[in-house]
Amino acid sequence: MLRWCARRIGEFLLLGASYVALALIATYPLVVNFTRCVPGGAYGDVWQFINQFWWFKKALIEQGVNPYFDPYMFYPSGVSLASTTLTPFNTLLSVPLQLVFDLPTTYNLLFLLTFVMTGYGTFALAEYLIQDRWAAFGSSIIFTFSPYRLMRGFGHLNLLTTQFIPLYILFLFKTLRTRRVKDAVLAGVFLALVGLSSEVYLLQIVLLSLILAPALMWWAGVEKQSFATLIRPLLAGSGVFLILALPFYYQTLLLICSGDANLELPLWYVSMNSADLMAFFTPNPSSSLYASISSAVYSHIAAYPVETAVFPGYVTIGLAMPALLARRSRETYLWTVVALIFGGLSLGPELHISGMPILDLPYKTTIYPIMPFYIPSRFSVTYLVAISILAGYGFTRLLAKRAPRLRHLTCAALCLLIFAESTIIPYPLSATTAPKIYYEMRDDEEMYALMEVPISPSPVPIGRYLYYQTIHQKPIIGGWVSRLPHSTLRSLQQNPMVRKLMEIHQGMQTGPVDVVANLQLLKHQNVRYVIVHTGMLSDGEWQQIEGMLGHLPSQVVEDQTDPLIVYRLL
Repeated sequence: MLRWCARRIGEFLLLGASYVALALIATYPLVVNFTRCVPGGAYGDVWQFINQFWWFKKALIEQGVNPYFDPYMFYPSGVSLASTTLTPFNTLLSVPLQLVFDLPTTYNLLFLLTFVMTGYGTFALAEYLIQDRWAAFGSSIIFTFSPYRLMRGFGHLNLLTTQFIPLYILFLFKTLRTRRVKDAVLAGVFLALVGLSSEVYLLQIVLLSLILAPALMWWAGVEKQSFATLIRPLLAGSGVFLILALPFYYQTLLLICSGDANLELPLWYVSMNSADLMAFFTPNPSSSLYASISSAVYSHIAAYPVETAVFPGYVTIGLAMPALLARRSRETYLWTVVALIFGGLSLGPELHISGMPILDLPYKTTIYPIMPFYIPSRFSVTYLVAISILAGYGFTRLLAKRAPRLRHLTCAALCLLIFAESTIIPYPLSATTAPKIYYEMRDDEEMYALMEVPISPSPVPIGRYLYYQTIHQKPIIGGWVSRLPHSTLRSLQQNPMVRKLMEIHQGMQTGPVDVVANLQLLKHQNVRYVIVHTGMLSDGEWQQIEGMLGHLPSQVVEDQTDPLIVYRLL
């Protein structure tokens, strides 16, 4: 018994060391810039999550208030965070980490944790299903370091937090096989953790459970026994899920019921951010190994590259196909069904081939009317779980009847090839430096608000404002949440000058405003500075803004990454 425990502990530590080492290689040069940079940053989402980390710590520890309402953004009305992209698991875990580390280091630690824990979770599921540790390790490498996850690491920390998906599936299978309440409770815990990582994945995994429950019960042999034996464990698991998840989603449900939630995405946007059929067989253009091959295909695809990263790798496809064709069993049929359903859903409302719409798909009349806020390409995470399991069966076929040493070498070589196909080196990083004036404002203990320009509903130009706020710690007019409530937008636009600045940035024709009167209104609201990020403005925008603010006393801040002009409201 002691020898078995020692062997399992050694295996656990070796697996963890392998995932850490591979994660540091896959995200190089993050390891040598760990306290100075964060992964990604170009899309703005990174700064949103860092801002949420800062605000939750401030709300919970310093102010003792409800963290789901943020008065520091969209000043003076504040904004509900109930409908934005939250990842409560990471955000709450960041609070104790912030007591030891700064915000960039905290973010990077949680970023790396997703790789280690996803590796463990996928290994546990694959080992249970395949009954081969080497094949399970191969499956874990496929999913953990898939192009999908590496691309999500550019900013979507919530979508990078995939570790609880395979663990939920594992204990769902165990519940259907054993009917033990303990397994059902653990399934409920991990389903709640899926929801506390990403509501996008929660909806997807619930859909997986509802669609495939008959197939899963068939796989587990439930048809041979009474279904009544499943009622007690399923009720226990569902109860645990509701107890853990409902407190975090209660306010979201209230916001949705109030009609103030801004959830619906236009059909054209949903279609644009669906997976292209060619993307399943073409490496992502960010790939270190295949960038030159894929550029021609992706030049015709309109979606953001991060939303089209559904390619599992040629080695993975090569391992999965023989498993499907040669090993005809319940297991391979089941995972083939999962891959087809969720791969098909990721194609969205229209089938696109190299960017060309070919025909309408069932998504348009089934999923979109129910979930109009969902971006279809994100269904591919479950597709990739299925492909990694199928490839695991392919590993067992390839490694069968080989000497132990040769099995190990063959598995290691395949894993390195799979890893090499997915890598994005150098991994894109963003520096966490900030103009010195924000540090000067932090040292000013007096409380006042700032207005940062441009003001935009898009996270791309204004994402860094949210990071700067964690430094100066003052309220800001505007900000960004992924689903801005209607009432907050109306409140923001009540000041004609703020509305005009938004229209200028969006290239809209605007009428004249009483600049002096509106600046006086801002002053009465305790707004002390208007900070113009000149590097984010076109010449036309800058001319209009300078004409509005040029009479105010100003300070030019020369910063290589973000030049500023700071206007003071007297």
